[in-house]
Amino acid sequence: MFNGRIKKLNHLRCFSLMEVMVAITILGMISTLIYTSFSRSLEVPEYLRNIQERYHKVRVAMERMVTEISMAYLSKHRDPNSDEPPSYIIRIRENDNGDRLDFTALAHMKMYENVNESDQCEIGYFLEPDPDDSEILNLMRREQKRIDYQPGWGGIKQVLAEDVIDFQVKVWVEDEEEWAEEWDTTQIEQFEKIPKIISLELTILDENDEELTFYTKTKIMMDTPLDLISM
Repeated sequence: MFNGRIKKLNHLRCFSLMEVMVAITILGMISTLIYTSFSRSLEVPEYLRNIQERYHKVRVAMERMVTEISMAYLSKHRDPNSDEPPSYIIRIRENDNGDRLDFTALAHMKMYENVNESDQCEIGYFLEPDPDDSEILNLMRREQKRIDYQPGWGGIKQVLAEDVIDFQVKVWVEDEEEWAEEWDTTQIEQFEKIPKIISLELTILDENDEELTFYTKTKIMMDTPLDLISM
């Protein structure tokens, strides 16, 4: 009689195969939901970090352009002993992809000691297709350490901002009180005339594939050309 009760209790404590399968299915569903939620929570910080990093790179590029443009200058000095005197320019023109800005500036940084370099240089900003993907445009920075007689050429190029949609440069014309889209200090209209304010617009695609434009302005500190002869 005692053994019969034990067998009956053991029978009541067992689960059927169907119950076990249902329990395992529910446990699997809960585990899947927990894993999915946890994995997405790990992806969000990386997604936000990539967005912030991209915006930070654009802001750094804009800040560098502002700093270097503010140090632009022109000079009336010509070496009479040279057949190819240096050409000092501030030139803005429309390029195939966006605008292009070339200018002479006192913005070169000497990286090595006892090198034959000064703070004078020629800098250019323009858009150029990426070498690995021609559909992607990069904002390029060109710097020539020595100012020569062929402005707009030579020097070393480097990527200033990746995957850019558009780059626009404008000049504030004080006499006409309006923005001009082109400027060339080697031409008669603007010969050796230094613009006071230059605006920059850099457009990229945001995280929603919508155009986002970063805008800033800078003032050129040296508003008259250097004249070493009169000094």
